[in-house]
Amino acid sequence: MKRLLWFLVVIVLIFGAFHFWGGDQSSAEAVSLPWEVPLLALGSDFPVGTAVISENGRQTLVEVSLVLGKLEPSATLALHLKRGTCSALGESLFVLNPFENGLSKTTLDLSRRALEVGLPLTVSVHHAGMLNQSRALGAEMYAACGTIEE
Repeated sequence: MKRLLWFLVVIVLIFGAFHFWGGDQSSAEAVSLPWEVPLLALGSDFPVGTAVISENGRQTLVEVSLVLGKLEPSATLALHLKRGTCSALGESLFVLNPFENGLSKTTLDLSRRALEVGLPLTVSVHHAGMLNQSRALGAEMYAACGTIEE
């Protein structure tokens, strides 16, 4: 009887240590893989860049790069994260930083999980000088767009 009791105590200790020191990872928060969103030229399936959206602790990092020669990254291009899809753009949620050395990097003070609640979202690249004419031009002011969906 004592052997059975000791055997059960050892099993409980091993099981507890296994769970305590990381043997059970099912309850740990999963790390989300980055979203890689192709940016397509307006009105085509021609890729002109990529947006990568990844977790950075409790923040979200948005990096946008353009294929040089296809669409030149410059200060005259504005970037936004918007609600909706490329074919049905919604309200602007965040203004993204301008391009520096061909790359735009913006850190958002919210988790990627918080962004997921509002899917679908878009990364839009448009000609900044056309903002005042946006109502008259409609979609023509946009140079590229990429939709983030589940």
